[in-house]
Amino acid sequence: KIAAHSSVLASASPVLETILERRLQRVKESGKGGRAVVRIRGVTDDVAAAFVRLLYAGSRRGEGEVEEDVEKYAEQLLVLAHAYRVPWLKLWCQEAIGSRLTPGTVVDALQLADLCDAPQLHLRCMRLLAKEFRAVERTEAWRFLRDNDPWQELDVLRQLHDADMVRTARPVEVLAKY
Repeated sequence: KIAAHSSVLASASPVLETILERRLQRVKESGKGGRAVVRIRGVTDDVAAAFVRLLYAGSRRGEGEVEEDVEKYAEQLLVLAHAYRVPWLKLWCQEAIGSRLTPGTVVDALQLADLCDAPQLHLRCMRLLAKEFRAVERTEAWRFLRDNDPWQELDVLRQLHDADMVRTARPVEVLAKY
């Protein structure tokens, strides 16, 4: 269990605010007293602890431990930031993941970006895909995508094609009469 102040959690996340309000209301109605418990499911205890530390730190960067947390757990923290609606953490995680993209990691990062509605990360992934497509195409992740999710493969190829069409289109001159 990770002890935390409900006011800090509620001020950092509207989702946690709603959960805590309901839990505290139930505690009051029961007349037993006690504490509200929020379970953060789907991640390890280390990631949950990092998430709470980050909520306490707020959007302040530069503090060693929270910087390390984002670098170490960026993918899991992005999922939590999306689920609990913490926009500043979502952006921070997108930057961290985007800064270390490689042809071998870009497919998984793109899928994560799409699942978490992370447009900044999606754009960085698409730029790397456009630049390094031949290398990406040779990765196990791309082969897995091709074999198991042909619709997403088609969507990626369509986006790459559309971007290429925009990049290679000749500029159109517009003449205005005065």
